[in-house]
Amino acid sequence: MTPHRSTGEWSLAVRQQASVARIGQLGLRGGELHRLLDEALLAVADTLGVQGVALFELLPGWHELRGRAAVLGGGVVPPELVERVRLPAGSGSLPGFTVESGVAVVTSDLHHDERFRALAGDYGITARS
Repeated sequence: MTPHRSTGEWSLAVRQQASVARIGQLGLRGGELHRLLDEALLAVADTLGVQGVALFELLPGWHELRGRAAVLGGGVVPPELVERVRLPAGSGSLPGFTVESGVAVVTSDLHHDERFRALAGDYGITARS
């Protein structure tokens, strides 16, 4: 860390470290994988101050992503809904575009962003941004 950070930057760094520690504790506690993923995503959403976070698994062949866990509106999306989500890699979906880009992708309007196709609604998920 550098002493030239603002108070806000220091605060964010502390929250991020606390979240990493909390996720580590969850992993050490053991239990069912889907519960660990749900709790980890709740911690990530809390740290980032956002209402929605999703985790996808890039399947062998690198052409498709499978939903593993999600938080939307501050609550956990049921595993049976998330796990049926299959999305194309690349610009065929926001998660695929993110993998292809190799960086975080932020959009304020999911349905009007021309960089990728918005597919959340196809699965009954009401994500907007």
